[in-house]
Amino acid sequence: MTLSGAASPNFKIGEVITTAATEHFLVTGFTAGASTVEVVGWDNTNKKATSILTTSSNADAISGSVSGANTRTLANSGNLTGLEWNVLVTKIMWITNGLQVAIEWDGSSAEKYIAELSGNGSWSMPGMNGQEYQ
Repeated sequence: MTLSGAASPNFKIGEVITTAATEHFLVTGFTAGASTVEVVGWDNTNKKATSILTTSSNADAISGSVSGANTRTLANSGNLTGLEWNVLVTKIMWITNGLQVAIEWDGSSAEKYIAELSGNGSWSMPGMNGQEYQ
């Protein structure tokens, strides 16, 4: 997201930005004094990431859930570029006490069932350090 100038006040990673009081974004990256903010789409009603809305307009007011009203406005007329994210899980530990737990990935247009856990245990991939496992 491009702003009309350096953000003031600075945004906080993890806060929700609202533009024109209708679109919500979650801040995932920001550098103090920068005029760009890395965001993902945010469903403010259900409190979860969603597809990014691109209907915002140039000069839309911006407000942060933590930082409050910002002196800058949106500058890229809704020209938001979606980023691709990779999630690396290197360890999972669980205690289910006789239950079974389904693990699903909801990172695309459809959920995907990826594991089922029961009993007690752990799964670990030490030393991955960002390496891709296939």
